[in-house]
Amino acid sequence: MRINLIIDKGLNIDFTKLEFCLNKYSKSIEFKVYENQFQWKEEYIVYPRTHIEIFDTLSQKELNSYINFLFTDVQYINNFFYEGYENLVPFSLFGWDYLTNLPIENGVLFFTVSYLARLLENAENRHYENIGCVYDFLGDKRGIDDAMRQASFCKNCLERLNQEVLTENDEKLLDDLKTLMNLLSTSSKWNKSIYEQTERKPKKMLFKRKAIIKKEINVVIASPGDLIEERELLIDKLERKFRTDKHEEMCKHRLKVHGWEDLASQNGYPQDVINERIIHNMDIVLAIFKHKLGSPTINQETGRERYPSGTAEEILYAIDNKNTDSPLGMIYFYSKPPSPSFEAENYNKLKSEWDRLKAFKQSIGNKVIYKPFTSKEELIELASRDLMINISELYEL
Repeated sequence: MRINLIIDKGLNIDFTKLEFCLNKYSKSIEFKVYENQFQWKEEYIVYPRTHIEIFDTLSQKELNSYINFLFTDVQYINNFFYEGYENLVPFSLFGWDYLTNLPIENGVLFFTVSYLARLLENAENRHYENIGCVYDFLGDKRGIDDAMRQASFCKNCLERLNQEVLTENDEKLLDDLKTLMNLLSTSSKWNKSIYEQTERKPKKMLFKRKAIIKKEINVVIASPGDLIEERELLIDKLERKFRTDKHEEMCKHRLKVHGWEDLASQNGYPQDVINERIIHNMDIVLAIFKHKLGSPTINQETGRERYPSGTAEEILYAIDNKNTDSPLGMIYFYSKPPSPSFEAENYNKLKSEWDRLKAFKQSIGNKVIYKPFTSKEELIELASRDLMINISELYEL
């Protein structure tokens, strides 16, 4: 399957890098990416008039190709992202910087996989509410940011796809789309270009950790107060998911999840009690952050600030202790920044809390590998899988 991506020169996209990137991750699709200088007769793209004018200029090779995607910054008169005509689909990336801070080449990849995904279904199925699925209609164009960061089929669309009778070629196309969507999601969640790919070398471990209780890994969930739903999901569902995903069987350890909720009401400075009764007796501290760092902890003897927050104190206990007897630290940060209105009464407070979290994130950058997440469902998937990998690689049987 040959697909031409024709880049209007006004977009300033490195088309050679884009072509190399797309073909590197595709097996059944041959991408040809090149620039062209279009002379637009009107200020806007008007369907079908503009499409017919462009279609009539296509070369014989382009006409014989499976499809031609044209990317430009010229706006549709109806403000759509795209409309198709024959085997030509002009995409408008007008106002890109107002919709997202992600690189424009990420948008080119998103619309490419989104349109190709539509070809796998016999019926036209689109979400008119933005839910972060590649089948979102994107009537609210700002939904493109979430769509690129998640770059996935929602549960219902995936189930519907699985019920389709796909040809062998469609199966190959679907495999390529999954690979390209994974590339897009992984890059976008880190606010990086799809061009940026890093290879991590496996770390050589001289000594493996010993679980406090043989064949059992005890994990505590550490979080500030703005992650109530995410925290409840991990505490209530992570153990079961770890078993049902066969991770317990694969890493040969049972998983037990804890939180400060395990403690009975009792005397003492709360953070000291949590540290002594829970944190110091865990194999892993798993911390999650969204838009807040949390309230500082206080030294009870001097009255001065001890750590920037309780969650920070708990995860730093793990990652600042290098010996294998201390807990392992794992951290996940929500991918999207807050977007409060400048007129909101608590704007300054929200901005201050976000700035504190950013400063903390920067301060631990050389101490731990942390990961982004875009939803609570993705968080539990990541946590379950990463726990299995870490337990398998870092803990004795």
